[in-house]
Amino acid sequence: MLHLRAVPFRWKVAALPAFGSIGVTLVVAWAQVHLTSERIVQEAGREVASVAMAVAERLSREMAARGAEVQLLASIRAQQPDSAPNEVRHQLELLQHHVPSYAWIGWLDAEGRVLAATGGLLEGSLLAHRPVFMQGRQGLWFGDVHPAVVLQRLLQPHGGETLRFVDVATPVHDAQRRLRGVLAAHLGWRWAQEVAVDVLRPYENRHRLEVLIVDAQGQVILGPQAMRQRPVPVDPRVLPAPGSPYRLLRWDDGTEAMTAVANSGPQGVFPGLGRRVVVRQPIDVALGQARQAGQQIVAWGAGVGLAFLALGLWLARRVSQPVHQLLRSTGGLQHAGSGAGMGADRRQVDVRWVAELMQRMDRDLAVREHEVRRLRHEATHDPLTGLPNRAYLAALLDQATAAVQETRELVVLCMDLDDFKGVNDRHGHEVGDAVLCEVARRLRSLLREQDVPVRLGGDEFLVLAQAAPGDGPRLADTMAARIVRALGEPARVGALTIALGGSVGAVVWRSDAQISLQTAWTRADQALYRAKSEGKSRWCRLPLEPQMPAS
Repeated sequence: MLHLRAVPFRWKVAALPAFGSIGVTLVVAWAQVHLTSERIVQEAGREVASVAMAVAERLSREMAARGAEVQLLASIRAQQPDSAPNEVRHQLELLQHHVPSYAWIGWLDAEGRVLAATGGLLEGSLLAHRPVFMQGRQGLWFGDVHPAVVLQRLLQPHGGETLRFVDVATPVHDAQRRLRGVLAAHLGWRWAQEVAVDVLRPYENRHRLEVLIVDAQGQVILGPQAMRQRPVPVDPRVLPAPGSPYRLLRWDDGTEAMTAVANSGPQGVFPGLGRRVVVRQPIDVALGQARQAGQQIVAWGAGVGLAFLALGLWLARRVSQPVHQLLRSTGGLQHAGSGAGMGADRRQVDVRWVAELMQRMDRDLAVREHEVRRLRHEATHDPLTGLPNRAYLAALLDQATAAVQETRELVVLCMDLDDFKGVNDRHGHEVGDAVLCEVARRLRSLLREQDVPVRLGGDEFLVLAQAAPGDGPRLADTMAARIVRALGEPARVGALTIALGGSVGAVVWRSDAQISLQTAWTRADQALYRAKSEGKSRWCRLPLEPQMPAS
């Protein structure tokens, strides 16, 4: 039986840094998995809530834009009552070319007969009993998702996936307010999927997020194929209310997921259709990031430990070899084997290579500390623009109260670009990414050293700025105006000149207010939407409490 005393001392010392490294690695891995799990769950919850709100707002914004386009085209029809069908068809097809979401646009007379349409489809057909005519003659009307009936065989003569449309229609009157006809349009429902993909683009490489769009009857109208045209596969009584905090739910398919809900409500001319956006992320995906990081640390530490063991043995052999040769030449090795002196000689040799190993450990720990700092930076900063990201912002909000107790006020600015989707559609996402980097550069140049710019995702940004007591409103107005002016300057991307514009919403949070910083963020986001509803390239500052007047 091998006793510990029989193991050479140099083996013991060589094993010490190896097993020490492995032990430290296991402790670090445990801390990574267990101590950060709660924070990761909270970040995942905030992320699904943010995605749900972003998708819902984009859906309403897109529907409002389509309604405004149809109204504008209808006003042109009212001013040009004697246009030939070919001229009308050209106008309709021009709009369809610029906005490919339109699957069909038609001009119907007062009896419901199609006089002109994109591609000539359905011209001469009577649609008097179709909802798009019956409802459209009463006023601006939006119809929710429905399968194509007549246009299915015309747009897909060789079969294929069933087409689904969203309808927009509006009446056209003459100067005496008599009905001249109805301008009707079918939007391909595929654009809603494109909206969801565009919002999720910053998260695609790191998260598995599922977006469901649910109609007013509770049926899934966009989402995984297995869920479509069915009720949401979770007890509706446990779903979080729209706009309320996220919730961890177990779905009917057995998935335990962070879940958030947002309403796609009225915006502009769009009155809303009662849709809700439900976003979920399996909890094992969120926790998998911590587990994966822990596994990587364990594997890396085990490799370093084995390397330390091999290096220690090699050094012990090299350092002790001259002493062993001297003892052999004098016959002292045999003498030392039976006496007490050899133990002291070996310990002297062992101490030398132990000291060298400790120096190597110091250098290795410095390398590891640098790697940890690099990984922490990557986790809290946007890889495209280099700005802090949502994870950084979440940690900052927890720490901001202490800082604000000194300055008493904190300015919160929310901003996004006007028609950024048009930039991506016209020039591609590489140009869009270059524009986002230019926006980040402009923000850095405008802000003070102590101000914090954050990229929330897509074309959305946030700025936190400390203010002296009583100076918050002035600082908020000044910064918002400067940012709007800076965002209005065109951007050069290669040989392209990209017209830019952006809107800003502002709010001033006070340390003596009975409102959280998270609520102040939401209030600043409401100010942004107020600014955008009043036109492009504007800013708006709302009071922290809704009952106070806006600026």
